[in-house]
Amino acid sequence: MIAFTLAPSATDVEGGRPVCLCEISDKDAKWDDFHLQNQRIADLYSGTPLNCYSERIRYCCPNLLFNGETDGETGETKYKLSSAKFCRVSRCPTCQWRRSLMWRSKAFKIFPKVFEAYPKAKYLFLTLTVKNCPVQDLRSTLGMMNKSWMRFSQLKQFPAIGWMRSTEVTRAYDCVSQSWCASNGCEKPCRRCIPQSFVHPHFHCLLMVNPGYFTGASYLSHEKWVDMWRRSARLEYDPQVNVKAVKSLTDANQGMLDAVLETFKYSVKTADILRDDSFNTSMSNSDFLVELTQQLHKMKLVNTGGVLKQYLQELESEPDDLIHAEDLLSDELSSKAISLMFNWNQSIKHYSYSADDD
Repeated sequence: MIAFTLAPSATDVEGGRPVCLCEISDKDAKWDDFHLQNQRIADLYSGTPLNCYSERIRYCCPNLLFNGETDGETGETKYKLSSAKFCRVSRCPTCQWRRSLMWRSKAFKIFPKVFEAYPKAKYLFLTLTVKNCPVQDLRSTLGMMNKSWMRFSQLKQFPAIGWMRSTEVTRAYDCVSQSWCASNGCEKPCRRCIPQSFVHPHFHCLLMVNPGYFTGASYLSHEKWVDMWRRSARLEYDPQVNVKAVKSLTDANQGMLDAVLETFKYSVKTADILRDDSFNTSMSNSDFLVELTQQLHKMKLVNTGGVLKQYLQELESEPDDLIHAEDLLSDELSSKAISLMFNWNQSIKHYSYSADDD
């Protein structure tokens, strides 16, 4: 969401009725959704060795300040987020959403420079996996995968001249009716799937290759990619590997930007943590979250290399600013004379504005 143009109506404000942010900006309804998820994550941390995270997440973004500018010709006022207090806990749904937005926004600003410097380059989107591991072994498994990547990227056959890699960890599920899932082609966990204490770590990689990759001797078949990753990771089985060309660098490089969005997925999906675990006897959601947090503590989940590193290196670090993610994709407001404050209203479970907030 870049900006919204409506403000709370005078009738509602004067009548003392709280006006919800989602009422005047449909796209900003996600602020409510993420804050509600925050409360559920905070509950899972509560009473655990990581109880301190519970309080921080519970009071993440208690209010949102939007500043606006009025167009002198149209009289229309546009508002943008200008102030919010983020908790910055790694598993906080709101902070994770804003962090992802910032990474993507920066990438959108940076990649035009890459296109200009390497106008004929081609790109691949590569996913590398290993077998599921117990969440208690996640840190060591990721350490193994990082070392494997070093060997992988140093192979003579490795075609990339630049790359960007992110790590994603998804939860493993056991379907109580596998025949139903198979017959219905379920690609994602369904309501019959029970969350387990195992996780599925994998790499999403965006690779820049030379212009002649698809027609030259350096082209690699799917079987060769699998063989390279198996040898690099020193696996005794053929791992799941997916590789596809990034199509259409025309149309404002939409294909490339779509690949960037795919690369910067959330490192851990909140839905994996908040799934119903009432039938799970292996590990509760609370225990899973605590273990996952400890396993991923201070781990670097975004990496760049080759000729892309000089352009994308800043994407490897935690964004300092989680407020102006949308501004990187739009023009800055020239005036900050008009302000609206929306506070979290627990009774109605929405961010709302009222005359009393002024």
